[in-house]
Amino acid sequence: MNIAVNGYFLAKPKTGMGQYVIHVLDELLQDPQDDWSIYVPSGYDYEYLPEHIRKHVVVKFPGWLRKDLIQQVIWEKYCVPWFARKADVLWVPYQCLAWSDSVRTVMTVHDLIPWRMPEYIPNKKQAWYYDHLEDVLEHVPEIITVSEFSKQEIQSVLDRVTDAITVVPLASSKDPEIGVRDAIKHEKYVLYVGGLDKRKNVIRLVEAFADMAAEEPETHLYIPGNYFKNPLIPNIPAKIRQLGMKDRIHMLGYVSDEELVGLMKEAQVVAYPSEYEGFGFPILEAMSMGTPVITSSIGVMQEVAGEAAYTVDPYSVQSISRGLAKVLGDADLRAELSKRGLVRAQEFSWERTARETYAVLKG
Repeated sequence: MNIAVNGYFLAKPKTGMGQYVIHVLDELLQDPQDDWSIYVPSGYDYEYLPEHIRKHVVVKFPGWLRKDLIQQVIWEKYCVPWFARKADVLWVPYQCLAWSDSVRTVMTVHDLIPWRMPEYIPNKKQAWYYDHLEDVLEHVPEIITVSEFSKQEIQSVLDRVTDAITVVPLASSKDPEIGVRDAIKHEKYVLYVGGLDKRKNVIRLVEAFADMAAEEPETHLYIPGNYFKNPLIPNIPAKIRQLGMKDRIHMLGYVSDEELVGLMKEAQVVAYPSEYEGFGFPILEAMSMGTPVITSSIGVMQEVAGEAAYTVDPYSVQSISRGLAKVLGDADLRAELSKRGLVRAQEFSWERTARETYAVLKG
């Protein structure tokens, strides 16, 4: 079988989409039984890829280069279908405009954030893109998605039939062996992991920590990630100052993967009270390191965590505050959550993701 892949996000390996396609291809191409062609745009560095992936990479582009939405649209809508025209199947590992009615197309749809939260569409160009993307998602014949929650969202928003959607869960992208302690300044702390945009719910987490701070006077809250002014990013530093928590809540800015793993491994608890996700990597990442997790009692967060995390109402500061106080104040509960998390994390692996993805590609 000849399998073509839209490898666009191999040019962006630090993104969640990039990590997804790298991990899956790493498993699928260890000893492939098929002919693989991974099409990527020129002008980017692919030397970081291991040899067993890189030898299947085909660098293409129509003679000019611009790294913006126009380039992406041309690549997805015209280039990928043309390059894949002789393949038996085209795998598109993220939701985009790349599909062909002449080649069997399988597309991975990770989430429906632009439809559920239209404020995340920043401008008219992006609005145009998502209008056309909705049409693609309504017609592409086969969809892989990453959770039962996302499957329900696709069925609800796009009115897709169940038979066309296969759930293939993801796995942790962090290596517990690479952690360093450079960013760790206090022995007892809660760690938030994720973006800073408003659906991540960091403001309520900050308010909840301030609400229970007196009960845990030696515990701090660490928030990695670069803060910058954006309509989708609440003013977290101002909220910390308003609450008088500058000495207890620390915004770290950028931290490396090694520092982040070190922070996760040493934390009393990882708090991830997100309002909406397609999957929720930090839950599995923390569990795989034996770190207790507090997460949302809704959506995919509950699905991924199962019975291995302490869940809270993400819309209630009081619920998050009580959850923090309960887990931080109970060493036996933390030990139990750690034990359950390690077991739960073992249910998710990139080998499983690749195997189940390949089964869909084979048809």
